[in-house]
Formats: sequence, C-alpha cells, structure tokens
Amino acid sequence: MVNKKILLIAGGVILADYLFAQINRPKIVYVDNRKNINASTIPPFGIYINKEQVDNELLLKHELVHWEQYKRTGAILFYIRYLAEKMIYGYDKMPLEIEARKKCNESDFCIDNYTECVRSGKALTVSNPNFRKENQSYIEGNKNWTISNSNIHGKGVFLNCDVPDKSIIDIAVGKFFIVTEFGSKINHSNSPNCELKELNDIFIVVSCKSIRKGEEITLNYDKNPNFLQYSEAHYK
Repeated sequence: MVNKKILLIAGGVILADYLFAQINRPKIVYVDNRKNINASTIPPFGIYINKEQVDNELLLKHELVHWEQYKRTGAILFYIRYLAEKMIYGYDKMPLEIEARKKCNESDFCIDNYTECVRSGKALTVSNPNFRKENQSYIEGNKNWTISNSNIHGKGVFLNCDVPDKSIIDIAVGKFFIVTEFGSKINHSNSPNCELKELNDIFIVVSCKSIRKGEEITLNYDKNPNFLQYSEAHYK
C-alpha cells in the first residue's frame, strides 16, 4: 500500500513537471564570464549564457534545442537522461548533444571541437606553408599521451606512462600551439599538473608535479595568456 502511494505521488510529480514544461518559456539570462562554460540550459529556470557570447546566434540556437528536449519530458526525466547519457557515452557522443548539433547544422569540425567553435560562432583554419607546424613528441618515435573523452569537458589529453615532476611531456614547434593535435585538446584547470614554457616558436609542456599513467594533462589558461591568444587567432 505504501509503495503504491509512493508510485502515485512520483507519477503525479512527473506529470505536473511535464505539464509545466509545456507552458514554460525559456528565460535567456546573460551572466558574467564563467571559466570553461559558454552556456548552460537549466530547466525549468532558463538558459544562461556568458555575456561574451551575446552575439553568438549559433550558441543560443544550440541551447534552445536543449530547451525543446526538456519540454518533451519535463525537467526530472530530462536531467535523468542527460546525466545517464553523459556517464555512458561521454559529452561528445551524447545523443542529446548530437541532436542539438545536427539541428544547428554544425560542421564536422564543430562537432569534434564544440567549445572552440561556439566561442566565436564559426571556425576557420588558415594554412600558411611558411609557418612551421610540426608536433614533436618528447619520447622519440612514440607519443607518451593519447586523446580520449574527458571528465572536465569534451576531449582531453591523457598520459600513457608515469611522469615525474619537472619532466618534459611534449614539444610543439610552430607559430600556433593551439593548431597541434596535442595543444587543441588540453583542458583548463585552476590546479594544473603541467605548465607551458615558451621560447620563440617552441612550446614545451612540462609537468609541475608527479603524474600517474592515465591521468589527464591540464594547464591553467590564465597563467598562459599566449595560449588563449593563439586560440583566438585560430578560431576567428
């Protein structure tokens, strides 16, 4: 009898949540810059977008698709599905995210590099043969890192071996560190395990603590302002 009452109450709450979603219009709120997050859809409250992205129509369109996803089920079931998909598939391969990208007609490049693309609403890579653009691995003939799904955001760079403190992990030679496979996928952290050393066109990623095999490599973007400048130059 108790279980039946619980089921009835739960069903009533879910039904009320769904009915409210049908009449709930999205409130668009522009907020001060939040590191690593351009926008968030938070049903039933609204869509929160960084003020820096006020003119980014693609980003708003993407978040409005998430709002429509919320209206299909209500907030409770939407959150359950979103969290379950993120745990199972990882952010990049979540069906809800893929649906939003397809409905926004985002390119394959944007699908693979979502955060970088929506930062300016488009992504154009300019090639110049006069620039050196090689990425040289520290371990000769064998990369000591791999790219995989990240718990921080999207894709990340992970170590294939243990690395002691103050070790060179990788060296990039060229004008734009962000263009390299390695540099384009390093995520930000306020407590990074690596730092970026610069010498003209040479970029050296050095560990600032001991890092175990399988751990994700992170940098503090704020302490490497040139990293962001190259990012903006690449994705404008």
